Amino acid sequence: MDDSIRAKTVIWGVGAVLLTCSALRAGEGPDDYVSRPSISDDGRFVAFLTRATNLLDYVDPESDGLTNALWIDRETRRIFNAQQIGGPSPKSYYGAANNHSLSRDGEWIVFNSSNSFIEGNDGVTNVFVSAVRLRADSIAPPTKFAMISRTPEGDPGNGNSKVPAISGNGRYVIFKSNATNLTGDTVNGTDYHHYLVDRDLDENGIFDEEGTGNTSITLLGGTTLKAAIDDGKRPSFSSDGMRALFFADSGARLYNNGVISETNAIPGGLTPEGSNTLTTSRIYPAGNASDIGTYFRYRNSLSQTFPFPDRGEGAISSNGASFILTSTESDMGGSDTNGHRDIYLINRLQSKATLISSGVGGEANNDSGRTPFEDRTFDMSADGMFIAFATEATNMGFADNNGSSSDIIIIDRNTGERDRVEKDVTPDPDVIDPGGPNPVLTTSLKKKIKKLKKKQKAAKTKGNSAKAKRFAKKIKKLNKMLRSL
Repeated sequence: MDDSIRAKTVIWGVGAVLLTCSALRAGEGPDDYVSRPSISDDGRFVAFLTRATNLLDYVDPESDGLTNALWIDRETRRIFNAQQIGGPSPKSYYGAANNHSLSRDGEWIVFNSSNSFIEGNDGVTNVFVSAVRLRADSIAPPTKFAMISRTPEGDPGNGNSKVPAISGNGRYVIFKSNATNLTGDTVNGTDYHHYLVDRDLDENGIFDEEGTGNTSITLLGGTTLKAAIDDGKRPSFSSDGMRALFFADSGARLYNNGVISETNAIPGGLTPEGSNTLTTSRIYPAGNASDIGTYFRYRNSLSQTFPFPDRGEGAISSNGASFILTSTESDMGGSDTNGHRDIYLINRLQSKATLISSGVGGEANNDSGRTPFEDRTFDMSADGMFIAFATEATNMGFADNNGSSSDIIIIDRNTGERDRVEKDVTPDPDVIDPGGPNPVLTTSLKKKIKKLKKKQKAAKTKGNSAKAKRFAKKIKKLNKMLRSL
């Protein structure tokens, strides 16, 4: 086994033991921001958020500097854009996607998007799902892309819907919205509330079917239970969707098979079976009452407390034996002195902490992970065997071509190997190639220009000159692209 990459394990009170693993690839990493990995339980798919422009064959110039929700199939190395509608004439949308998450079975990705070119998204944000595994295997049906934040009649929400979570089996989605038309409940359109969508109410195995009785949407907690303002307080699900953790402005709530109750939890989330959450305790060390740290108490039948000074997130295994924290503190053995933020795997049953984000032959030379809750930077599979994390370190065992831009590293604990999200060397046949004459792209650009001209005219009519100028700028860019074909 290659000894070039080491994962450091620290056993409390014993010392450090080195584990080895081997690198898989050394290709071209993302050329810009990449973060928020979300991994399927079999480790095959990893979704992520990025501003990189080199991971797809084509990225709309209009989306430069905006985030895209992408995912990689680690078996074929292909990278896919979540914002793509299937059918005989596929449409790809670029930019303005955020808050994505994979279902644990690897079948679906959920995200919110404010891309104004998507039908029903004129000036608002909506929640969407897109097929993953079927699309990767080239057998995705035409309905592989669907809006979730819609009325029972299929109309888009008339407000902003965002920060979704999807159950492990993909059937249920929870999100917050200030739309007033999603249900028959009377809401004021100013405050946000949480909604629960059942994508298969008739239980025939077909999700997002049109027609009454096939899907449902429910306001959680009634009209008086407002959602937390902080978008960093993301909801989470148990695998079967029967339990959900979400955050009201008055504190955390647990949805348990139709019953909502208060709970003491932070945005760490539920275990896959929904029985455990992370909670915080403020502890004053003996003899120094002014030295206050944030400690993490993991509550179930084996309650323990772990001294980490930074907030942690609930990437938790099914059996509750393992979870992940991020910290700037040196490791438990005192041998990690790089002064950077690192990722730790906690094995509660063995009372062992493993430094996951080690570098080649020593310490990582930059931060791995960011301040939690501001930007989720790691994830793990239900059995704890696959871990994904974002890092700015350049000594992870791969040829680092992107300078200070971050990478996403995937660790297979079954084999001890590391992988990385990298550019696909095989062109994606679903992606429109702008090079050379392309009637499909030409038609698409003309439609975009026509739509923008209508918006520009409407803005001028309303006397909004600033908005009209922004539309004019976009039209100019698209016309330039059209002339180049």
